[in-house]
Amino acid sequence: MTDPSGEEQAARVTEYAEARRLTGPPRLFRIGPDVTMHEVSLDSL
Repeated sequence: MTDPSGEEQAARVTEYAEARRLTGPPRLFRIGPDVTMHEVSLDSL
């Protein structure tokens, strides 16, 4: 399957950029000793 015009790739790039804008930054978690998830602040790294 080819896309010589590049329209499909451009549409994928646009959709990906919109999804990244809507979801915000990634969130990091660590597993505590009691096997619960704790969100890690990026400031604490």
